[in-house]
Amino acid sequence: MGLRIAFVLIHTMLASAASAAAVVDLSKELEVDEVAVSSSPGAMSVNDYAASDAALRAVMVLEDGKVVANYARDDVGVNEVSPCSICKLSLNSTLGSVFTDEYIWDEAMPDADFRKAITIEEMVSMTSGLQAIVFDSEAFTFVNMDDWDHIEPGLKQTIAMPSIGERGEYSYLGTSDILGFVILEVSGLTPRQYLDQNVLPKLGIDSSDIVWVQNESSGMENVFGGLELTPTQMAKFGQLYLQGGKAGPLESSRVVSEEWVDRSWTVSTEEADPALTPQTLHMGITKEQLNEVMPPMGHGFLWYKRSFGEDAWCADGSGGQHICVAPSLGRVVVQQRDLVSDPNLEMIDILAIEATLGNQVAKIATDESLSFKGKEPDGGEVAELSDKSSAMTMMLGGSVAPKPS
Repeated sequence: MGLRIAFVLIHTMLASAASAAAVVDLSKELEVDEVAVSSSPGAMSVNDYAASDAALRAVMVLEDGKVVANYARDDVGVNEVSPCSICKLSLNSTLGSVFTDEYIWDEAMPDADFRKAITIEEMVSMTSGLQAIVFDSEAFTFVNMDDWDHIEPGLKQTIAMPSIGERGEYSYLGTSDILGFVILEVSGLTPRQYLDQNVLPKLGIDSSDIVWVQNESSGMENVFGGLELTPTQMAKFGQLYLQGGKAGPLESSRVVSEEWVDRSWTVSTEEADPALTPQTLHMGITKEQLNEVMPPMGHGFLWYKRSFGEDAWCADGSGGQHICVAPSLGRVVVQQRDLVSDPNLEMIDILAIEATLGNQVAKIATDESLSFKGKEPDGGEVAELSDKSSAMTMMLGGSVAPKPS
C-alpha cells in the first residue's frame, strides 16, 4: 500500500512540475538559494556583466520562486528604490483585482463623456489613439499629468482630434492616471488605498515601507510613476504574475485572475514603442528615428513582449528599470539602473543607450542554456527531480548522484 501511494505521489509531483511553475508563498520572505547565488553559471554571468556596467544599481533573478542571483552596486543599499514607470505594474495588478466581472469594463464610468469614444481596455493597452492627458505638448509635464482639472478637458480635445495614433494602434500615453480615477470610482479607494488593503498584505509588503508620490492638489497618486519599490518588492510582483495571479498555493491568496494575467501577456499591438511620446515628438524626433534605436515591441496590458527569451514579458520603466518574466524558464529578472543624464547627449542618443544597455541583464538571465543551479562542494550540480527514476529514488529514501559538471 505504501509503495502504491509512493507511485501516486510521484506521478502527481511529476505532473504538477510539468504543468505549472513553482508557486511560493509571497507573503513570506523570498527564499535565497545560497549555493546558486554564490556558484551557479547564471549568477556568475549576471554578476560579471552587472559589475562591468557602472549604471547598473541592482539586479535580482528568481527561478522557481527562489533568489538565484542578487547583485547590488557598492554604493546601493538593499532597500534602495528606483522603478519609475514600473509603477504601472501595480496599476495592472490593482485593475485586475478590481475588474473581476466583464460587465464592469463598460459600466465603470457611465457618465463620463469620454466613455462613448474609448474604453478602459483601450487605455490599459495604450491603443485609445489619444495623444496625451494634456492636449498641448508644450504644456505637458509630469506635475500636471495627474491633476483631474487638466485631465478632463484634455480628454475631450484628444478624443475629438487624436494626433499620435489611431484607435487600435499603440501610443505611449499617460492614460494610466485616468485609470487611477476609474479605480476610485469603482472601488471607493484610491490606487494606494486599494493596494494597501488588497495587494500588499498578500505579497508580504508592509505599507509603511512604500512611498507613492501624490499630486498635492488632487490627492491622487501618480499612477504613471512614483511608486518606490525595492528589487525584492519588484521581484514579488513579477513572481505574482508568473504564478498566474496567486500570491501563494491557496486560491484565497489570489490577487488577480489567471485570465487577467493571460490577457496582460497577450499582444494587443505589434508596433509598441514606449519612447513615442508627446515629449519626444515635440523635440522633433520622428517615429522612424525611434524605431532605428528602439525597435517596436508587442504590447499587452502594460507589459511588453521582448525579442529575447522564448516568452519573456517585461514591465518597463524609464532608463532601463524593469521586471521581466520568462514563464517557460520559471524566472523573474529585476533590474534598477541610473538614469542617463549627460547634458552633452541628444535625446535620441540617450534613448539608444537605454535600448542597448537596458536589456542586457534580462537577455543573459533569460537564456535557456544558462543554468542557475549551484555547484555542491564536490563540484557536482545540485540534483533535481528531472525524471521518474530520480524522483522514485529520492521518494524511497535513496540519493541521486550529482550530474557531471
